[in-house]
Amino acid sequence: MATVEQQAPAASNGAVHQDEGITVENPATGEIIGTVPDLDAAVVAEMAKCGRAAQPQWEMLGFEGRGRVLRRMQKWVMDNSERIIRTVVSETGKTFEEALLVEVSASASVFSFWAKNAEKYLADERVRSSSPFVKGKKLILRYKPLGLIGVINPWNYPFGMACLDSIPALAAGNSVILKPSEITPLSSLLLAEGLRECGMPEDVFQVATGRGETGAALIEQVDMIMFTGSTRTGRKVAEAAGRRLIGSSLELGGNDPMIVLRRRPGASREHGDLLLDDELGPGVRLSRARVCRGAGL
Repeated sequence: MATVEQQAPAASNGAVHQDEGITVENPATGEIIGTVPDLDAAVVAEMAKCGRAAQPQWEMLGFEGRGRVLRRMQKWVMDNSERIIRTVVSETGKTFEEALLVEVSASASVFSFWAKNAEKYLADERVRSSSPFVKGKKLILRYKPLGLIGVINPWNYPFGMACLDSIPALAAGNSVILKPSEITPLSSLLLAEGLRECGMPEDVFQVATGRGETGAALIEQVDMIMFTGSTRTGRKVAEAAGRRLIGSSLELGGNDPMIVLRRRPGASREHGDLLLDDELGPGVRLSRARVCRGAGL
């Protein structure tokens, strides 16, 4: 497995530094490959303040201006693909090929897709109504950025999932604070570095490294929270969002049980849910089935 020595970038648009408290380990080798700070609630609150202050400037760029930044970032991803792959492989232990396909190629597509389609999806919509109270009125549904979006990501696709959740919010004109898994934070810091180099205004995209307490603090500061992870933690996220009356988007985990049998000569598929070894889908094998395709067939 390839390894990479990397420290968290000391920058706005990256993690705000505090006492370093989290070591990042290569699970394939046990090697310590970096350290990141474990941010507390006070630091997260300050990041939120900066993100809110930066958001209006980003919104004023419009879809065309934001799209230019995203298209530059697509090129940055491809130009830095080897570096992204090394970082992902080193902190997840996954293969080069999987990192190339999902973390690089798919992520580059996310930038190009939203640069092209955000304006179409968020265009004004004409509303028709038969109500006499609005007779003679022109009704338009207009989408506006919520403001500050929080994203809490899992460890299994640290670069790809960061792009998948954060980029649509950015394309719509929001600021984003991303809280990556404490197991795999380096890929998110690399994403922040790339966005900064591609012209993202200061503090529009920030990375808050830390453990569960950092994520809990983030929910208290944002206008919407996006979470991917376990059902148990998802319930806590939903409760906290509901208490604040903010929106939440939750992709929660869970696998169906299965029994794996060897195929016997002449055996048929008359075992109900008993799956044969050569019939398992790829999602069962990837990341020990910790993927959204983890349940079998």
